[in-house]
Amino acid sequence: MPAGVQHGRGVASWQAPRSSRYTEAMPPLTTIQDMLYDATGAPLQGTLTITSIAGLDPEGDLIAASVITLDIIDGNLTAVLVPNMTGIPHVPTMAPYTATMESAGECVSTNYWMVPPSVVPLTVADVAQPIPQP
Repeated sequence: MPAGVQHGRGVASWQAPRSSRYTEAMPPLTTIQDMLYDATGAPLQGTLTITSIAGLDPEGDLIAASVITLDIIDGNLTAVLVPNMTGIPHVPTMAPYTATMESAGECVSTNYWMVPPSVVPLTVADVAQPIPQP
């Protein structure tokens, strides 16, 4: 059996060998936490879909492309993401996240998110950037 492959209950899974640098530490993460409201002032009910393309995080590790969908319940939003900025203002290391909020099946907003490293939670206003119009 190849190194790192384990079988259990009929399901194969892969784990990186312990000597791999990828098991030593996860990339740093930033929390985006906010309370969101609709146009009437009521707490937003809906979803947030965050899309990213592959790129390097501030530590130089490859972060795979992904799509994350989060529920917004009673206006509460919490997203935990790998920063796509270096911490130096306006110097990104990855392409921006695309964040699309939907409520009642309709798009409420779509923005780019530029997420800096942060040990304290950020708000949507801290990370949202308008998408340039062609």
